Amino acid sequence: MHNVWQAVYTAGVVIPRPIATATYLHRSINAKKLIEVGFSGLSAGETMASHLKKNKIPGEGDYVIDGLIREMQKKDISGVYKLLSENLAKY
Repeated sequence: MHNVWQAVYTAGVVIPRPIATATYLHRSINAKKLIEVGFSGLSAGETMASHLKKNKIPGEGDYVIDGLIREMQKKDISGVYKLLSENLAKY
């Protein structure tokens, strides 16, 4: 192939005449540093402490909330596969 170009762009603004869009979520690993260097900022009325708490990386045992969330086990595979397949079929 010659003279065939492709690219993927992401921006915090609307890109004129997009041919496709996607939604994504992300969590900053070092939110404080990103704010200090000007890459991101605090929302209106948000304190640094609340921002850091919101972006805290979970530690050991933090994934369990009243027993509702836990690590997937072998016995879960068929159910997880079914849920994933049904979700992906929407797209």
